[in-house]
Amino acid sequence: MYGKRLAEERRRLGRSQDDFARSIGLGRSGYAAIEGDRAALDVERLMTLGKAEGVDFMFVMTGERSSVAAAQLVDWSLVEVILTGIQDWALANAIAVPPTKQMLLLKILYQSLAAKGGTDMQAMDDTLRLMA
Repeated sequence: MYGKRLAEERRRLGRSQDDFARSIGLGRSGYAAIEGDRAALDVERLMTLGKAEGVDFMFVMTGERSSVAAAQLVDWSLVEVILTGIQDWALANAIAVPPTKQMLLLKILYQSLAAKGGTDMQAMDDTLRLMA
């Protein structure tokens, strides 16, 4: 079931079946059986491959790269509200906010506002005044 994606991930990483087999304590034939979906891949071994070899666990399990999955978890409308708020605040206060500081503010505000479940314009204004 996961063998084809595991083989694809191994090739992406430029590793051999022997390399992966050693990482999870199997012989090459035992590991080849996993890639051929003739043997089960348990989660512990997959986690070991993730740590030892850099395997993208999410990709092997779902077929979707973890970077794509992570991007889908971001509330992009909140990001847009925050960036617009930063720019509007800077304009209203005649303050130049360099891009690196905008990214730091975005990170701080996103973590705070996402945890609260939405936008709190007063909290955003307070944070911006403190960071200016």
